[in-house]
Amino acid sequence: MIDIHCHILHNIDDGPSSLEKAEEMLRCASRDGIKEIITTPHFSADTLKNIKSRLDELAPAARECGIKLHSGCEYTLSDLSESKTPLTMAESMFILVDLNSSYIPQFMESFAFDLSLKGYRIILAHPEKLLSPRNMHQMIDLHKHGIFFQVNAASINGKSGKIAKKFTEKMITAGICDYIASDAHSLQHRSFEMQQARSRITDLFGRTATELTFDINPRLLLQNIEPETISFKRKSILTSFKRCFIPRKATI
Repeated sequence: MIDIHCHILHNIDDGPSSLEKAEEMLRCASRDGIKEIITTPHFSADTLKNIKSRLDELAPAARECGIKLHSGCEYTLSDLSESKTPLTMAESMFILVDLNSSYIPQFMESFAFDLSLKGYRIILAHPEKLLSPRNMHQMIDLHKHGIFFQVNAASINGKSGKIAKKFTEKMITAGICDYIASDAHSLQHRSFEMQQARSRITDLFGRTATELTFDINPRLLLQNIEPETISFKRKSILTSFKRCFIPRKATI
């Protein structure tokens, strides 16, 4: 698996407080089946200065664990609006963005459009923790205009509450859950949980949904390609999952 959202770099934000703890996280990620990680510390001026050195320090342990590390950053909208050359995910066109609010700003579509003219695409991090089903129509509209969504594995596993768990399932049904990632910060309170989430998605929606969100779309991201969009019906006793293919979105 490829984890596209992970706070594994040490002494840089609210992730691990030491190199040793970061190395311990790598070993846990390896046991969870993760082969590549996009490191996404929260943006700050100091963060940008220290990312390369932290990656270099962590690289030997990553090689021992068979994990490839990529650089990245998690922005807020305000930070991103002030950044002339944002640090993208794994040197792609994609930028990880935390809304950091319980609503979608009215300027979101125009903001994404302006970024697209510069060659960038937005991936909104863990909207299931911030928004609610009342935002679904707006989210679907944003998705049609090339804004993508990343859900946390912990939300699927119920660690973020029942509302986030159910909202995640609604996003998958609506075809707007593009990526599932760990958002791991430590082994104590926000760990990886990717295999557990993978099993749950397979049980609820089928293997194709699992492969798309955990494998295919993250791999496309590393290739600088937009995610595939497929909605899935939840499995039931009477029916197996039904895939509903949605036409490819036009690039904004």
